[in-house]
Amino acid sequence: MYGEFDKKGFRFFLIFISACFILIFLVEMLSGLILKHGNTQDNTTSIGATFNAPFQRLPKNITALSYLVTDLGTGQTILSKHPEEARPIASLTKLMTASVALKQLNLSKKTRITAEAVATYGDSGSLKENEQWVSSDLFYPLLMESSNDAAEVFADYYGHTKFMEEMNKKAAELDMLDTYYGDPSG
Repeated sequence: MYGEFDKKGFRFFLIFISACFILIFLVEMLSGLILKHGNTQDNTTSIGATFNAPFQRLPKNITALSYLVTDLGTGQTILSKHPEEARPIASLTKLMTASVALKQLNLSKKTRITAEAVATYGDSGSLKENEQWVSSDLFYPLLMESSNDAAEVFADYYGHTKFMEEMNKKAAELDMLDTYYGDPSG
């Protein structure tokens, strides 16, 4: 459907997409910071006590329910708002789904789109019940269109429960200790 599948190219693509998500997040967070000394205006935002940058206040237009900005070199928290609260991570879940599918599935085989997959919340990916797709072609709707249906097809193809176990196993291997996947689409 989308051309020949290239594992090496796809791994690069996953790394590239992951880096883009991280870069976009950092740019969004840091571009909204006000360069002004002083205390925060609300008690829900905290700033690392020993951080020596001029970022001292967040503008009122940041609507995120929670966030965490950390210096990766030192591990020091720079800015945070409700960092202890668990949040769904949607499209990042799809990156884990892609990673597990890449490792566990025979991507050259065809798989049938099930009614259960199509019934998943959302309609991106335009998958239709009983269609036959080469498994590798599902990466495009999964990652480029954020298709929940495609995520479910991968999990169903492998065995939904077993696929979720593999996702959680991979999270543990990556020291994602506070992460639990309950579904492949987030």
